[in-house]
Amino acid sequence: MTQPKKQVRTSHDRLKIIDEVEKNPGEKRVYIAKRLGLAASTLNSTFAKDEIRQQIEKCGNACKKRKTGKESTFAELETVLLTWYQQARASNIPIDGTTLRVKAKIIAAQLNIDNFNASNGWVSRFKDRHGLVFQEASGREC
Repeated sequence: MTQPKKQVRTSHDRLKIIDEVEKNPGEKRVYIAKRLGLAASTLNSTFAKDEIRQQIEKCGNACKKRKTGKESTFAELETVLLTWYQQARASNIPIDGTTLRVKAKIIAAQLNIDNFNASNGWVSRFKDRHGLVFQEASGREC
């Protein structure tokens, strides 16, 4: 017999579970778990993790689809790069993966980070971590 596939819950899903338990303090968790379609152990282990709410508050809407709270290896670089990205987008400067990669390498050099490689995978994960979408600006004058 095969094992059922393990479900991986996003941070947003976990927050819903925590909120449901907090809204119903007098109700037994076993009943809440049944109502949510979860095993009681899943509900209890999720509710026991205080860092979930802190993680979501820290990164906002970008965390809704994330499954882990893993931080980037280059947190300082990402903070500077994200600030630059937000300023560029506020000025309606179009940013694509290549531009982001070049700017990341420049920032890494300024921060004396030697072992940084702005690969396609890193750019993709950076976008996912911060909820970025590269879109063509519409209505631009040529």
